[in-house]
Amino acid sequence: MAGHSKWAQIKRKKAANDQKKGKIFSKLLKEIEIAARLGGPNPEGNARLKNAILRAKTEGVPNDNINRAIQRGAGDKDKQQLEEIFYEGFGPGNVAFIAKVITDNRNRTSSEIRHLVSKYGGTLSGFNSVRHLFRERGVVRVNATNINEDDLIAKVLDLNIEDLKLDPDGAEIIVAVKELGTCVERLKSNYDITSAEIKFIPTVTQAIPDEETEKVLEFFEVLDDHDDVQDVYFNAEL
Repeated sequence: MAGHSKWAQIKRKKAANDQKKGKIFSKLLKEIEIAARLGGPNPEGNARLKNAILRAKTEGVPNDNINRAIQRGAGDKDKQQLEEIFYEGFGPGNVAFIAKVITDNRNRTSSEIRHLVSKYGGTLSGFNSVRHLFRERGVVRVNATNINEDDLIAKVLDLNIEDLKLDPDGAEIIVAVKELGTCVERLKSNYDITSAEIKFIPTVTQAIPDEETEKVLEFFEVLDDHDDVQDVYFNAEL
């Protein structure tokens, strides 16, 4: 959990300080578009789309932009479509990573990701090559001060909750993927839910020497900053 938690903190800080809202919006709208294409345009029957819309709204994406992305995803299937790809491999320090990508040009993106990974001394490997080092879970982020932990636990006690952590800004709840939507429904009337996502959380972490920490973090920040990369997951123990 160390790498996951540290990266989550970095991502939140990065997003808070990022002035390039256009890039953030673009990534969120890509997720909405592909979610609508794969699961249909109705968020009530498409949990992935519902979660994507929630993420977009918490980042301030206008409703008109969200609706247009849904329409594009549910539109003409013969037109050029976005494609979801997962890249797996090892970065500097032999850290395992999974990068979730959404692109309209697989060849271009594959070439760019391969070059970036190689530049930092890493290697790409095949699909499912490192996935056994992670577990796929739902992660709900609640922003609030002075959370009553007992009350929060009571609302989700009967769900398959794997972890619940409080911090100065709120709480993070890790739940089975199939119960992510139920967890959100239980909490949304009493708490400000800022994200509800499916993530890959490391089960085995890789210790990083202090002298390599900066390079490892730089690699993952650069990878995460690529226009087509939606999310990056890794197992570094930071």
